[in-house]
Amino acid sequence: MMDKDPLNTKQRIFVNEYIVDFNATQAAIRAGYSENGAESKGSQLLSNVKVSAEVDKAIAKREKRVTVTQDDVIRELRMIAFGDIEDYIEWGPEGVILKGKEDRGTGRLVSKVSQTAKGQMHLELHSKTKALEMLGKHLGMYTDRHEVVSEAGITINLVEAKPPAEDSSGEGS
Repeated sequence: MMDKDPLNTKQRIFVNEYIVDFNATQAAIRAGYSENGAESKGSQLLSNVKVSAEVDKAIAKREKRVTVTQDDVIRELRMIAFGDIEDYIEWGPEGVILKGKEDRGTGRLVSKVSQTAKGQMHLELHSKTKALEMLGKHLGMYTDRHEVVSEAGITINLVEAKPPAEDSSGEGS
């Protein structure tokens, strides 16, 4: 036997509309409540324990559905930084032919494709340098330095501390 929805139809619509833009007034209007009292109705709905709980559930459900992890970002940066376009295209008498589409590699390396009126193709890749820079920052390879000069003329160099390197010998420090 299925559980009964703790919300009425308008409240359920409000919850679904609220998580679109987190604007309670507009969500109340889109849910069918009067525009005249929408601001107070939206506030009232959010303070309702059942509605609030359903909003929290809807947000959690969406977050789970669309979660992007750090690993996902690092994988894409790695693809751009170390990808080789020759793995995905070949040159021949017919022009440039895309290959390897089944692994989605080409589309992830290419940022722009265009063709001139004369038929000349232009292929632009994402910046390998930028991807390498971002990966390097993630790995703590770079140290940011900032120089501050006080009113007394004293120069202070601020250096972002890098985490200590792990001891691979297993002996600790």
